[in-house]
Order: sequence, then C-alpha cells, then structure tokens
Amino acid sequence: MSHAAPQTLAAKAILHEPGEQGQVWRLMDGALRLDEVDASGDRRFAGLLLPGDLVGGEMLTLGVYAMRAQALVPVRLLPVQSTQGAPVSPEAALQSFVRMQQRTAALMSMRSGTAEERVSRLILLLAGHDDDRVVLPILKDMADITDLAMESVSRVMSKLKQAGALIERGRRHLFALRRSQLLASPSQFALMGS
Repeated sequence: MSHAAPQTLAAKAILHEPGEQGQVWRLMDGALRLDEVDASGDRRFAGLLLPGDLVGGEMLTLGVYAMRAQALVPVRLLPVQSTQGAPVSPEAALQSFVRMQQRTAALMSMRSGTAEERVSRLILLLAGHDDDRVVLPILKDMADITDLAMESVSRVMSKLKQAGALIERGRRHLFALRRSQLLASPSQFALMGS
C-alpha cells in the first residue's frame, strides 16, 4: 500500500469508487457519504462517516474499496499508518468498529420519526458535540440520508431558519446553530438519546 499525502476534497468530490484500490484514511474534518453502486451506476445511501472515522478500512481485508465515498461537505483526510508498518493498529480498528455500530444506530433513527425529527437529528450529528456552527450538505443528500423527499427537507429547513435554530452565515451551506432551538420542541427530546 502506498503512503499517501494528506488530502482535502471539495463538497461533492468522490474519494473512491467500489473496486478501486487505495489508501486507508482517517477523516479529520467534514463528512463523507458511502453509497452502494449497482451495475447500472445507480447509487443507494449506505452510510455516513464523520471526523475520527476510518475511511476505506475494507482495503485491509478485501484489497479494494467496497463502496463509493463522496464528500458531503469539504473534507480533510490523513493517511493511516503505524510505526510497525501495519496500516491500522488493532485498537484503532476496534474503535472504528464501535463508532460505526453507534453511527448505524444514529442513522437508523434518522430514517424514522417526523421530518422535523429526522432533519434535526442529522444536523446535530453533523455538527458534533461542541460546535455552534454546521456546514450542511445539499438538500438531495440530506433527503437520501433521512429517507425523505427533498421538498420535505426544504420545508423543515425553512421552519428551522424561521425558528432561529439555524442562521445562515455568508458562505453557502454554513449555519450558526442554536441547539436549544432544535431541542425546544417536545417531539425532539429523543434527539439526544445517543
């Protein structure tokens, strides 16, 4: 496996396609979506990677990437290497596995409930624990992740902006985040269950 340099990707850029060979990465900033791609090229949302996650870990066992990885927002990646020459330490692999199990549970919760709950959960997940700002992906990606129509996501986003939960900040898709406004609705108390 080659030793790659750190990499940055713009939103919508593809890191890798299924069947390609490459590097195992650690996502430092941003968010990547994982998609299964069928023989006709159609994609189906399969996962979400956030800062701290390993990207392309299947390279260690399969020798190729299993899914398409595409930047939802701008991302920064570092190649994963260890002093022993092994690409990933057992501890890092185990931590990544546990994070992915937790992320799977969070993603499942984003695909049930009201549209407001789903979109709010996604926003909170993308923002992380301490951030008071969030860079959001385009509506189509948000709709794919939450299993909603784009129109539903658009309506929820408009409501959140009107309520003051999201405040646009100059750059496209950059918002100031008021967590208390996202959590103010009784139907949204379950958001922080993870």
